[in-house]
Amino acid sequence: MLKQFNFGSGINLTQFVCLATCNRLHAEVHYGNEEEDFLTRLRRDLIESVRGETRVIVASYDRSQLQQTGTGHFSPLAAFHAKSDRVLIMDVARFKYPPHWVELKQLQKAMCSIDISTKKARGEFKSSLCTSAESFKPLGR
Repeated sequence: MLKQFNFGSGINLTQFVCLATCNRLHAEVHYGNEEEDFLTRLRRDLIESVRGETRVIVASYDRSQLQQTGTGHFSPLAAFHAKSDRVLIMDVARFKYPPHWVELKQLQKAMCSIDISTKKARGEFKSSLCTSAESFKPLGR
């Protein structure tokens, strides 16, 4: 399945999930939308992730919506400050942007951006390691 991907132009959220599941991660995706329920779920998932040791949240977002250079990007979300409703993005391109705090509503807007390769919104990737007893299925099987 990987030979179908054109990595030269980056990957989309579907391909990211495929790579994760092929590496024994349980993956759950929530495509971005402007509804309050998306924001509520994202807050809940962030709190669950930072309080535990087994879950990781990765944002698929459009950098330009955060006044950064570039377009589609993936970075893990490392912390949530409830009082200011901000999330800490641990940018994987550290040479370009250090870790930075972003208002959750701003990130939501960046996650709603449409990926031209899939015609779908970007979004939230929630993952945890598959247990040895748990079977995993690559995307589409």
